[in-house]
Amino acid sequence: MLTHVVWDWNGTLFDDLHTCVAVANQLLGEFDLPGLTGVDDYHAKFRFPIIEYYADLGFDTSPAGNFDSAARRYMELYGAASVQCRLHEGAMEALGAVHEAGVRQVVISASQQDNLRVQLAPFGLDAYLDGIHGIDDIYARWLPSCPSPDRAQACAAISHVLENPAGATPSPRISRAHALT
Repeated sequence: MLTHVVWDWNGTLFDDLHTCVAVANQLLGEFDLPGLTGVDDYHAKFRFPIIEYYADLGFDTSPAGNFDSAARRYMELYGAASVQCRLHEGAMEALGAVHEAGVRQVVISASQQDNLRVQLAPFGLDAYLDGIHGIDDIYARWLPSCPSPDRAQACAAISHVLENPAGATPSPRISRAHALT
């Protein structure tokens, strides 16, 4: 029997993909670096730990480099832009169906905890969620650069849970836990 659902926030419940691309391009422009060509380019380059993603974009990640200032500037730009983002189609319905089935739900994110709470607040999801779990900083240093076979299998299990939690029929966007893979 299903007892818990772990939802990824960014890109799965929260529709912020195009905002991420636009903000990354704004940041790259501010640092005189070449921009992303679109969503496919973003998907090809984005990874954890985030410092490796920034290195791939051309930022200097050495101790004396511009990575820290770029990461802080990105969060400033993203914080302002993400207030326009909405939930993916079907997200609220899926959360409601899982809640009605008596299944506990948590949201996880590689977003800093305070930023995550700010993003969640406008949607009134507290009634559906048993926990909200972000990270302590903006760098996501602890996340692996690529999933091990064990991690990939765990992500698939989460993805399968999301595909049909307690009979809910979320949109294809909701059924992907892409930020974890």
